[in-house]
Amino acid sequence: MSPSPVCEKADAGWRFIHSLSGKNVAITKHNKYCHLNDKELITAIVQGDQEAAVYLFNEKCGSRLKYLTSIRFRTLQIEFEELVNELFIALSEHDWKALRAFAGHNQARQPCRLENYISLIASRRLYKKMDQAVKETAWILPLYEEEDPQIPDEAAEREQLASDVLQAIMAMRNPIERAVLLLYKIEGRDVHEVAAILNTSPGNVYTHCSRALATLRTALLKAEDDHA
Repeated sequence: MSPSPVCEKADAGWRFIHSLSGKNVAITKHNKYCHLNDKELITAIVQGDQEAAVYLFNEKCGSRLKYLTSIRFRTLQIEFEELVNELFIALSEHDWKALRAFAGHNQARQPCRLENYISLIASRRLYKKMDQAVKETAWILPLYEEEDPQIPDEAAEREQLASDVLQAIMAMRNPIERAVLLLYKIEGRDVHEVAAILNTSPGNVYTHCSRALATLRTALLKAEDDHA
């Protein structure tokens, strides 16, 4: 029985990852691809030059991807090699369709470098993982004994409110509004960073945030009335 396409892609991905720590990296250290512009590098990769792909992920985008895995999304506990493997598989699908789609500018027609494009794709994939992880988290407060003098009533109320807010956010039907609140309000990210992750403008982030807060307030008030 021949291996499935999914297995073949995974095997190709892991063979590629193995090359990151092998002789191919040493080759790229000699600046073999440094003189190529973004389009030329993409052409080399699409034509099957695996060393060019190693150069792209390990050297051109390496520091950015390591920042994503070790700092920005460190709570996901994803290794750099694991992220690169996912990106390699995703970008190589349909004859490198996603990589071929790079046009040298963003939707606002502003210049965009290839490493920014790859980092944005990686950020979106990691955000989806984070969003799914948050959805699967049981936001349940620990049960405290009523007579426990170490737990002030005010602190318990704050924890309960925080739990209610998170539950209300995760129950929101609009995924964009939910994402804006998680990224902009809960995580405290910069509006431009949120806009880049969600592929929208800072102005739209503010608009979505305003609507989301109104929806959130309505949901919290309704929940309070239901428990009254």
